[in-house]
Amino acid sequence: MTGQLSLEEKMDFLLKRVDYLEEEVVDLRDENRGLKSQVCQLTDRLAKYENPKNSKNSSKPPSSDFPKLPKTQSLRESSGKKPGGQIGHDGTTLRMVSDPDVIQTHCPSFCTCCGENLSTIPAIFIGKRQVIDIPPILPIVTEHQIFNKCCKCGQLNQASFPMGVNTPVSYGENVQALTAYLSVRQCVPFNRLAELLSNLFGLSVSTGGIDYILTKMKAKASVAYESIRQNVLRNKVIGADETGISINGKNHWVWTFQHKRATFIAVHKNRGFNAINEIMVKYSDHLFNFLLNKDIPPDNNGSERAIRNFKVKQKISGFFKSDAGANIYATIRSVIDTALKNDQNPFEIIRLIAQCKVATE
Repeated sequence: MTGQLSLEEKMDFLLKRVDYLEEEVVDLRDENRGLKSQVCQLTDRLAKYENPKNSKNSSKPPSSDFPKLPKTQSLRESSGKKPGGQIGHDGTTLRMVSDPDVIQTHCPSFCTCCGENLSTIPAIFIGKRQVIDIPPILPIVTEHQIFNKCCKCGQLNQASFPMGVNTPVSYGENVQALTAYLSVRQCVPFNRLAELLSNLFGLSVSTGGIDYILTKMKAKASVAYESIRQNVLRNKVIGADETGISINGKNHWVWTFQHKRATFIAVHKNRGFNAINEIMVKYSDHLFNFLLNKDIPPDNNGSERAIRNFKVKQKISGFFKSDAGANIYATIRSVIDTALKNDQNPFEIIRLIAQCKVATE
């Protein structure tokens, strides 16, 4: 057909063909630029995995080397309220005390205008402010001295040391209570606890000394510990839970049995039914009574909260080195959790236990 076209028609056809090809070339160039840009982006993204930037090969800070955890989404529904304290909420703030321990008076001694001496002029009270602080804490050493006396009859009478003063040097009740509180309630590891006692209180206590103190506190708390177990056992509603822990590299199980007013925690080598029978008799026939009795909670949140502290302690310390250490924590933690459930100061309860005497003292 093209052979029958005139020269003018052929030229017109070729010009239109050139215009079409030029437009196609422009489109291909645009597409090529887009593909190059996409390749560069993908190459940069891939380079992060092949040769990721860190504090060693770039100017990034060391803190950026840690993997970023994905953000979790809260399941709580929005209340529509602004964050912070709500209107009508009873807030807390620093309040002045009526009988301060130290009063410092500040009076002008000279006139800031003419320089006149003002020491003989009576001062007029215009205001006050108070600063609350903690004094430097230093240990108090009490020395016990014993004597003997000879009676007229010839009998030599010798005094004895007070109960609990069995060694040339020992730590008192407050040191024992503070050590137990910081270790069990605040989960301070042994090395950091020894450092804290040294830096804050001037007490040179080794990690072995801390273990000795905690062992003694466990013995003193044994009566309260058994009382808590009996209290839980007598209660009509008991919640229970268990979790695995590592003791010197071997798997053990922590059991908790609790109700609204008491928490009992124990460590056992087994997870099965034998562990329950040895620690706390449980009545399996009544497991579903919450369906009939509204006073029985349908969830086990109380037990899960009670058992969580053991996992927190293990996460901070890594693991328990011995069965004795795990049992020490279980005993003292039972006392602390029970005190908290009864709105009592856990440190004061531990301090009262520290005042108890045991047969080994």
